Amino acid sequence: TPNALPTQDMAFWYDGADLDGDGTVDAMDGRPVDTWVEKSGNANDARLGGGGAVQDADGVRMSETQGAFDAGAHATVNNSRFSEKSIAVAFETGEDVSGFQVVFEQGGTTRGYNLSIAENPDTGEPTLYAFVYNRAEWDDAHAFKPIDMGPVEAGRSYSVVMVHDATAEDLADRTFTAYLDGEPAGQLTHVEMQYPHGASVGIGGIQAGTVHPVDFSGQNGAPFGGTVSELASWNRALPEDEIGASS
Repeated sequence: TPNALPTQDMAFWYDGADLDGDGTVDAMDGRPVDTWVEKSGNANDARLGGGGAVQDADGVRMSETQGAFDAGAHATVNNSRFSEKSIAVAFETGEDVSGFQVVFEQGGTTRGYNLSIAENPDTGEPTLYAFVYNRAEWDDAHAFKPIDMGPVEAGRSYSVVMVHDATAEDLADRTFTAYLDGEPAGQLTHVEMQYPHGASVGIGGIQAGTVHPVDFSGQNGAPFGGTVSELASWNRALPEDEIGASS
């Protein structure tokens, strides 16, 4: 439930059941959505140009739009250096999970984070990826850190938490970890501090560019054809005892 989310060091919080951020559950009756109010108090409201998103019983359904919500760029989110960051996303896939679909992204084609669906080149299956990257300051051998969380199915709900923890003294012990539905789904090491990655945050698609988790190419567009139920971020590495509350 929304009240269970940790609030310490929260950078943003978008609740698909409370679009105006007033603390009460909306009617969830299929109304059009063009503004999604941010609930952490940082005033990073997200806006959708062109329309097409609607609020249904599961959150904000993006299947009728080719755009993405623009949550801007902010010092508390991406315009600073971060040695710790956690991002939680609850969503439901649409009827079609083929192609490249971005559920969430922040940054651009040089540095950033994203959560996406892409074809696994080994299996050919639509696959869920958690991804952090930095092709500028990070060592070339460790510039791209995608975690394959396994195949996705159409019309299914998922909860993902991505945790970046670059606080260890030894670089080899600095990590990027993904949790799927409250369970560990993969961890990568040698993940340095993230540097400022300004450009608008995109919800349900790409706003100002991102990087593909398989071939590491720069990307635009990539609309998500499902529903985003909740999205939150913290400027700290959530411990495992708080992962369940965020899933």
